[in-house]
Amino acid sequence: MIFTSEDRLAPQHNSLKLIYGNNLAQQDEATFTNFINTYWSRQQREITPQCVLQPSRSIDVANAILISRLTQCPFAVKSGGHSSVPGGSNVDGSITINFEKLNRIVLANDKKPASFQPGNTWFDVYSALEEHNTTIIGGRVASAGVGELTLGGGISNLSSQYGLACDNVLSYEVVTASGIVLNVSQISYPDLYWALRGGGNNFGIVTQFDVQAMPQGLMWGGRQIYLESAFPALIQAYYNLGMDGKESGKAHQILSLGYSDMAIASLELEYADPTPNATILAE
Repeated sequence: MIFTSEDRLAPQHNSLKLIYGNNLAQQDEATFTNFINTYWSRQQREITPQCVLQPSRSIDVANAILISRLTQCPFAVKSGGHSSVPGGSNVDGSITINFEKLNRIVLANDKKPASFQPGNTWFDVYSALEEHNTTIIGGRVASAGVGELTLGGGISNLSSQYGLACDNVLSYEVVTASGIVLNVSQISYPDLYWALRGGGNNFGIVTQFDVQAMPQGLMWGGRQIYLESAFPALIQAYYNLGMDGKESGKAHQILSLGYSDMAIASLELEYADPTPNATILAE
């Protein structure tokens, strides 16, 4: 739970408005309302910050952190806003930092490392890399932000081959609680690098990810819907593929069970090559 104070917020808000000008949205502005509506879940949309900061540089984030520390005013940060947890990336009555303008995507000339900032969604990143027949290990939901998934672990359609998203991060640009911007890797600050690989937002604010990229052409995939009578065989097939998938490494599955007037199951199957109905997916 985050507790705020209007008395604490006033000096911080005035300082931020002076420094950031139009990059700070207030409650009576249209940009503020538009921002609130970008959250995926109603739980997050129902939270109302006092103001929204849109930094365009890591130093802007660092300054906001220092002001927040000085005034003891809480804050939240938003990458894509896909969390359904109240307060996951929004804060009531205080300041929310929106990464929308931190949206750079760069692929190195040798197509091995790629860099992206937390204001992107996975759709943004994949689209930018697709024209180079290159991809990275990232999220399975196009509209989700890159920040939360990469810091939290990150299952990908290609995880059987390459591991989790966090396993493929080469370095992080991090703003610490002291307002210092660090480049964190296995060589520099190895303990912090280890903590960020799955440690979520507990150790700093990441303003850039540098990750391993890999070649990727066309792939095969699709979704099927099943009724309740098929559930036993479907669950058994799901288990079998999970046990056997490591042999191929190219197969991936997502099984969801739900109820909407009737019990149904949604099964998504992916294969990393453009091979229709690969043998490993036959069951």
